[in-house]
Amino acid sequence: MNLSLPTHLAKAYKNKSQIARATTEPWVAANVACPECGGTLSEYRGSMKGKDVYCESCGADFQIKSSSKPFKKSIVGAEYSTTLNSVKADNSPSFMLLHYNMSNMMVVDFQIIHRSAINEDNVIPRKPLSKTARRAGWQGCFINIDNVSQSAKTDVVKGGVIINSND
Repeated sequence: MNLSLPTHLAKAYKNKSQIARATTEPWVAANVACPECGGTLSEYRGSMKGKDVYCESCGADFQIKSSSKPFKKSIVGAEYSTTLNSVKADNSPSFMLLHYNMSNMMVVDFQIIHRSAINEDNVIPRKPLSKTARRAGWQGCFINIDNVSQSAKTDVVKGGVIINSND
């Protein structure tokens, strides 16, 4: 496993969130095997709501959340109703939390949270956007990860050290 993010894929971008997306999704596909079956992960082409990579063998879906700061008690989710309905219908993806160092573009921490550990109580609504906002009324959510059982979390990289590689 190579902990360097592929920065050459982000040369066209200046925005930090675009740089993160352009480097973290390919990094996961190239360096992480499916935690469900050990198969190959591939990026979804184009925009797939709430899903970033999938397993070519078993079809498991994963959503990558990346941040230059360590993850704390919650992560930013997608649209509230969509996320809640996905959890209720038991078709939500597992989460891959990737914390990276922005100055050297290296993976610091990488953790996988199995989708079975996320229930309706973990989906916390955010305040809807104001009437004057471009997307007025849109309501996002947070996913509370603080109360997720440690047994549902798999640390792959911790503090820049690979601790659980399944390749």
